[in-house]
Amino acid sequence: FRDRMEKNKLQQAQDIGLSEVEFAFFMTLQKEVLEKFPKRGNDKKLQAEIITCTTELVEMLDEATRVVDFFNRESEKKEVMLKIRRTLSDCSFCDVTEDKKMVASITDEFMRLAEVKFRKA
Repeated sequence: FRDRMEKNKLQQAQDIGLSEVEFAFFMTLQKEVLEKFPKRGNDKKLQAEIITCTTELVEMLDEATRVVDFFNRESEKKEVMLKIRRTLSDCSFCDVTEDKKMVASITDEFMRLAEVKFRKA
């Protein structure tokens, strides 16, 4: 059962042009955006923007987490969190002044996911 779920998740990621790691971040961002815009679930333009935003953020997180001991360095983490907010502010689905709760939720979840996906042993 678990193998089928993993294959299904990988297939979904490939169908929209994302890696398995990117797909985890995409699902998080999409969930938040669709909570704000529940009637836009089938909006291809919105989905494309979420995909673009996700790939930008994952690339930035991957690079940032290469810093030695990144997850124990508060200044580095704060800088990345600010970059996440700035990236979100460029998206049509997010107004960082009005959507503070959504931005905080996305930022926190992306940082948690980054720790799971990019933490070096």
